[in-house]
Amino acid sequence: MAALLALSTNAAPPVTESAEAGAVLSQPSRQQIRVSRLFGWQPLDASSLLLWTGKEEVWRLSLASGCKELMRARTIQVTTDRRHIKIGKDKVQVGEQSCAIQSLTLPDEKLKKRYSKARKGYVANLLPWLDAPDLEPADTLNDGKV
Repeated sequence: MAALLALSTNAAPPVTESAEAGAVLSQPSRQQIRVSRLFGWQPLDASSLLLWTGKEEVWRLSLASGCKELMRARTIQVTTDRRHIKIGKDKVQVGEQSCAIQSLTLPDEKLKKRYSKARKGYVANLLPWLDAPDLEPADTLNDGKV
């Protein structure tokens, strides 16, 4: 019994403040998320924001090289590929500035408590990719026969 007690006390190292801080930063990341509409957003700083994809579903987006206009914006556009937001491909558009999405993570509990709802008046819209293939016009189908 004493041997088991000795093993259990040595099994886990003590948790320090720096280990707790690392746990907050190491939330599981996703390569993509599926969305049908957006319910709002909340800027956190010039390179991250919270995005509500459901009334109670929220994601933290980290952006490349900081969006200077993010903290002043009220409306953002988020590009999608067939209703999926993908890291490395999709972007957050703030006015004329386009900021690549580098990571999609669930926010930690502290952020969820602090921002339980999207900020009122902060609108987020889905924007399909413009380089998606267009359908052929009806008059060009069947060798030009209508």
